[in-house]
Amino acid sequence: RGKVALLEVENGNVARGMYMLDTITRRNPDYAEMLLASAALDWTLGRFVDGIDFYREAIARDPRLLDADYLERDCHWPPTMLKMVGKLREAGTTEGLRYSAVSWFSSRGNLI
Repeated sequence: RGKVALLEVENGNVARGMYMLDTITRRNPDYAEMLLASAALDWTLGRFVDGIDFYREAIARDPRLLDADYLERDCHWPPTMLKMVGKLREAGTTEGLRYSAVSWFSSRGNLI
């Protein structure tokens, strides 16, 4: 079911893919690969805190998930999900998150 959820997202049915990933990770909280998929999708959809939390948990459970080649060759992730994980990793450091937040607020001017 996990790969089907990834393909749902790849084919543009993001809501269905998200629902499937949520169900999978709720039933199998140790399924690191799907935790990473949930992290990438959460990040892409603007659920940044959930995305980072799932990302850290997934990597702690299976460090092989840090390798993009592993995800592509061994796990057979579709291109869209690989791009989502890449974007999450770009901002995944504390400095990157801080920079992203500062950039976001700076681009919108002084909101307060």
